[in-house]
Amino acid sequence: MKLICQFCHSEFQGRTHQKFCSVKCGAMNRSAAMCGPRLDEPRSKGCEHCGKIFTVEDCQNNLAKFRARRFCGTRCSALACRPRGSDHPMWKPELEEKQRTSRGPQQSWAYRVKTRDKWTCQQCGAQGGKLEAHHIHEFAKNTELRWGVENGITLCWECHKRLHAQERDKRNNAVNSVKLCGNVQPTDNTEPSLGGNALEGVTTRNRAYGLWHGACGECGKLFYRQMFRVRGKAIVYCCNSCAATARMRQRYGSNCSHERRAPKGEEIV
Repeated sequence: MKLICQFCHSEFQGRTHQKFCSVKCGAMNRSAAMCGPRLDEPRSKGCEHCGKIFTVEDCQNNLAKFRARRFCGTRCSALACRPRGSDHPMWKPELEEKQRTSRGPQQSWAYRVKTRDKWTCQQCGAQGGKLEAHHIHEFAKNTELRWGVENGITLCWECHKRLHAQERDKRNNAVNSVKLCGNVQPTDNTEPSLGGNALEGVTTRNRAYGLWHGACGECGKLFYRQMFRVRGKAIVYCCNSCAATARMRQRYGSNCSHERRAPKGEEIV
């Protein structure tokens, strides 16, 4: 019986139930059906987050992947599936007005304040380096003045920390009280003031004096370091390379260098 192959459309002799002229045509027909979408299925759909249209070609012509895909990309998937704001289980409505980040409005406001002041500290006159933008009126209590350029001033790191320490001392009456319980003497105070007065508590804590500023013991470079990393150390180094060089000098003498040493009986050409 003469039949027509449904894949290559050629005539062949076969039985009534046969659809293809050979096994090869049948396999190629199944492969083509798996790669491409069916005629009764849509070939494109919209992203559930942004509404952007994506097609089967964006899924590498994989029909199973196209059916399961809901978003146009990983960014939309993260934004849609990650809870934000009031949808987050740890969201606190009382802190919404006080929260701020280093990005967004805060970053733009700080850049405009520093540009207006020509990237110069307005107290000591330092130019460049570690500059920070300070709110003249408190950020949490003045919502209408938060992002105004006139409410900002450019300060270096040292002047900024010193200003906050002075403001905190005024609010706390210059000391953080330490209660001495039991039959103890004032000299037993575990937190004396910065001047060593045992009758007073500490005037400022780690927030004001949390960074150490000094020179490297090897190369002399000025740098900042956390106070707990340098406490109790006689010499501080800026990096591991300087520390290793100092250890090698202590071990091998003052003529130590980074150059390769020749083994015994050999010379470096």
